[in-house]
Amino acid sequence: MSVTDPYRWLEDQDSPRTRQWIEEQTQYAREYLDHLPGRQKIRERIREFLAVETYDSLQKAGNRYFFRKRLPDHLTKIRGGKRGQIRPMIWFCFSFQRHG
Repeated sequence: MSVTDPYRWLEDQDSPRTRQWIEEQTQYAREYLDHLPGRQKIRERIREFLAVETYDSLQKAGNRYFFRKRLPDHLTKIRGGKRGQIRPMIWFCFSFQRHG
């Protein structure tokens, strides 16, 4: 059985056609979402949730322990680990600008 995927072309993230589609979808979504009543209150509440430090579960690999944590107001996590001890050691951390 053959299944046709009419959206397969979207997998090419660098194609002009895909980039145009993404821009059009973003504009369409913004026109709707930016006018929702109470949107600012929802945004503020989400920022409150992001303003805390969070940790994922601890995992052991050999004699090392690893975990991921997200710092307050960061949208991504950092990965930490230490041989035989549970102390954070930052290997990478990315922070992104918020839009809107």
